[in-house]
Formats: sequence, C-alpha cells, structure tokens
Amino acid sequence: MQIDIQTFRVALSSEDREQIRRRASFALSRLRARIARVEVRLSDINGKRGGVDKQCRVLVTLTHGPAAVVEDLDADLPTLIDRVLARAGRVAAKRIERDARQRAEPRSVFPRLRYGS
Repeated sequence: MQIDIQTFRVALSSEDREQIRRRASFALSRLRARIARVEVRLSDINGKRGGVDKQCRVLVTLTHGPAAVVEDLDADLPTLIDRVLARAGRVAAKRIERDARQRAEPRSVFPRLRYGS
C-alpha cells in the first residue's frame, strides 16, 4: 500500500508526515491486500484568517472496484486527519464488501425486460 501526502498552504514537519503515514496504515491495515494507493491531501482554505478552514481529503484506490473518497473540514488538523482516515477505512470496507457480494450473486442469463417505459 503506497501512501502519498500532499499539502497546500499547510506546513508539515517530517514527524507530522510520518505520524500521518502511521495513522493511515493503522486505519487501513485490515484492508491492506485490497488497497493499491492512499492519497492524503491537506489544505488550509482561508489561509491565515483562521476558523474552521482545514480540509482533509483521502482517496483510497482499491486494486479492484471503485475508489473511495472521504473529505471533511475542521479547525484542528490532527483531529481532522484521524476522523477522515477512520471514515475512509469504513467506506473502503463497504466498497469491498459490496464488490464481493456483486461477484457472488449469480447473474441471470436473460436480461430483465421493462414494459411500458
């Protein structure tokens, strides 16, 4: 699983980046075999004006199936990152389960016909 961290108007130290990588690895560890790449994008929307303006977007690219994207805003960056990564883990797990169910369901040989439309 490759973890990529991108920032826009947010200063992160190397320790902060390593902490984000550890948190992402922990939040997505049970799905590690099904995840190809994780992108964490952090940005400060209002710049130096302050307020609830930190944005975190996590894109989880699965080996099979659609990608999972989770995004949120908060004033506290560590809290925001933890919350978004936890949600990304839940969303990715649901996508994987849905994909597995669809693969397991037998498909009809004959397509369903619609009448009157």
